[in-house]
Amino acid sequence: MRDNGGVTLVTTAGPPPAPRIEAITPPPGVEFIWISGHWKFERNQYVWDAGHWERHHPGEHWLPAHWVQRGPGWNYMPGRWDLD
Repeated sequence: MRDNGGVTLVTTAGPPPAPRIEAITPPPGVEFIWISGHWKFERNQYVWDAGHWERHHPGEHWLPAHWVQRGPGWNYMPGRWDLD
């Protein structure tokens, strides 16, 4: 595993498991958005990073974390805020 400018390059024997179904609790306020959970890769295994509420960033939107297959390996794209 190595960091390549915010993209964690991971070579695994297979894709991440299917996303978990999470119970979404009520938001702590109207200015919060739900950030869905996703699979990360730590210590040679996939681990679930649970969803959570996060305060919205005005003028930005959330790009969710996801995995992209590149040849035999998988690239982890972390979630981030991006300009509208």
